[in-house]
Amino acid sequence: QSETPNNTEINSPLVMTDRAGNEIEIPEDIETIVSMGPSTTEVLVELGYADKIVATDTYSKDLGILAGDILYLDMMSPDIEQLIALDPDFVFATGMMMVEGTDPFKAVKDLGITVVYIPSSESIEEIYKDIIFTAQVLNEEEKGQEIVNNMKSEIESIQKIGDTISDKKTVY
Repeated sequence: QSETPNNTEINSPLVMTDRAGNEIEIPEDIETIVSMGPSTTEVLVELGYADKIVATDTYSKDLGILAGDILYLDMMSPDIEQLIALDPDFVFATGMMMVEGTDPFKAVKDLGITVVYIPSSESIEEIYKDIIFTAQVLNEEEKGQEIVNNMKSEIESIQKIGDTISDKKTVY
């Protein structure tokens, strides 16, 4: 919602920029989600949205964290007709899917379904940003920050163990 100059609230979709730099409109209610990347699927489940995922990529099937009755699609060449038939409120996609600059979800976007791209992260800091962004999209910033804080604590505890190793090995 936003305010007009006379301070009356009006309903308007939330407009954001996704992690790939595209402007997107966030639907007011997100009841059905398609997640086309295992890392995003894991984040969605951690945020409590497993029951809203109606389709995902085949790699997410191997995670064993979703109900067996959802649609699994090939991440690199998804069946767009099957996806559109689900009429999802929201699609999370990865930058890996933008092969040679073509957008496999153009037809989905043309139908007014929000598609958000999360590019492949190249650092832990970028992964944190992806998690926070996904949480913001779902209005779950507090849960997203909790996930990031838990990850940082886990990394810190492993770092402390690593600091106690006196005879460090190198690996090629």
